[in-house]
Amino acid sequence: MKKYKIPSRSQKGKYRIVEVDGDSIRCDCPASKAKGDCFHIRVYKRWAGEVKGNPEYCFYTHDDRFLEEHHILRGADRQMSLTIWLTRHIHRIATENKDFEQHLIDLFINSNPTNMNVQFNAKIKSVSIKNLASMDKGLQIELYSDNISEAMKLAQLKHEKMIRLDFKDEHLFAIVKSVKKINLKLEDLNRAEITLSAAPAELIKVATLGVLDINESVVITTTRT
Repeated sequence: MKKYKIPSRSQKGKYRIVEVDGDSIRCDCPASKAKGDCFHIRVYKRWAGEVKGNPEYCFYTHDDRFLEEHHILRGADRQMSLTIWLTRHIHRIATENKDFEQHLIDLFINSNPTNMNVQFNAKIKSVSIKNLASMDKGLQIELYSDNISEAMKLAQLKHEKMIRLDFKDEHLFAIVKSVKKINLKLEDLNRAEITLSAAPAELIKVATLGVLDINESVVITTTRT
């Protein structure tokens, strides 16, 4: 059995204990006993699925160079700590500056996208309907953004995440197939691109999207699933 200490969302300075034993996950907070998956368990699942052992990029700057693992708890609590990946420079600052380190913890704990629907904008790069008869490859949509704030949101979408796409007076749902980050650094992010896969039932909606002009703006809303 492995135990993790996760900061309480409602009580500042207090921690809850999440116990993981194989597929069994328990938390000592009242909400877990009443509802099952509490906030702390959701934070653990997100960390285990997206962050643990996956040094993709720095949590704070999104740079992918010189990454180091940072324990968000110190001392005796280190063995029960979640970890995040930081560039060497940011890791050193977090180690030496307790205020900044606490800020990082607050950002990480409260950035769980499953707690809310997040809406942002992108532009159409291409729409294709391949092998329509057999639907071997299905319906594919490519979107991009070269606006820094919107591109950062695009870049954080995860593989197989379902999103809602609104355009004109229509909307459709699609699954994220891939995310491409181009010069993904806070100071000079140029562009982020995503490829979406839509189900055959969305054919008419995708065809409607396909007649729009390239670079037409669309609205993306992330779902809770």
